[in-house]
Amino acid sequence: MQALQNCSSSSRLQEADLLAWSNAQLGAAQRLSALRIVAAQCHGQSGQSRTGRPVSLTRNGRHNRNIKRCRSRMQNELVISRIEEGVLILTLNRPDRLNAWTYDLGDIYFDLLDQADAAADVRAIVVTGAGRGFCSGMDAEVLGRSSQGIRRMPTKGRRMTHAMSIRKPIIGAINGACAGFGLVQALHFDVRFAAPEAVFTCAFTRRGLNAEYGVSWLLPRLIGHGRAMDLILSGRKIDAHEAERMGLVNRVLPREALLEHAIGYARELALWCSPIAMADAKLQVNSDWNRDLIGAENYAKELTHSPGHRQDFAEGVNSFVEKRPPRFIPLEVVERSQETP
Repeated sequence: MQALQNCSSSSRLQEADLLAWSNAQLGAAQRLSALRIVAAQCHGQSGQSRTGRPVSLTRNGRHNRNIKRCRSRMQNELVISRIEEGVLILTLNRPDRLNAWTYDLGDIYFDLLDQADAAADVRAIVVTGAGRGFCSGMDAEVLGRSSQGIRRMPTKGRRMTHAMSIRKPIIGAINGACAGFGLVQALHFDVRFAAPEAVFTCAFTRRGLNAEYGVSWLLPRLIGHGRAMDLILSGRKIDAHEAERMGLVNRVLPREALLEHAIGYARELALWCSPIAMADAKLQVNSDWNRDLIGAENYAKELTHSPGHRQDFAEGVNSFVEKRPPRFIPLEVVERSQETP
């Protein structure tokens, strides 16, 4: 965790994949592979590795050391990170540009998420923005180059929906403008809190773009088909209170209380909830859209018999009876394969 502290297919899952998930007793690596398939689905990719070469994310492995060596101080400051009581807090840090997204920022953000996924002392993640904005979308210079056909792919072969493959809960503290690609990243959060000043917009159609990066998959599942079509087609702005009524955010809080509330929520998850159970719950919620009720029930039964569940179940019961915080098993460190952007 020193690195964290120093640096701050098809559009639907294939039936065969679903049957395999339902019949397999998943270990940590298989759970991660399943989460990656879900992320690939919302990105419109098959979920297969381009090269098949695994990328190690062990805390002391060469991958993390290389990340630490190659980052400049300026790059590190694009995302500020700190850890508090099992919670990693990430702050997108381009306040002069309302934290507009660049590929350098994205590479660091995804690196930090990957390191958090592998770190035993991180149980939950909070993401917010510095200054007045959360993330105003792709930086204008990046958009300008893209409109001229100049395209730079993210490093390490990661999709823009990479955050969907993170096994630990990600909580959003959306403090301001959340537009375009910024909204895409916010949709990857498991829970979203917003300040009254937050403004949300897809914006894609107003830039001559389609519903990019899986928005057409994610947004209808969060707020329903009709509301999603309204936001995607019109590109109109909505304020935090309308976003709350739609179900896009879970709660609107005063700006001065937003981050503290999000961290408190994440800290409670870190203290009281099983990392294995939360990782499985994320996978279930994101993939059970593609199962019927019986399939979802059967898949839950299979997960219950996977490694770690029985121990955590016993610990959960014992800690409740003994009126003490539970001592749950950390998630296993797994090998991450390269993704197809």
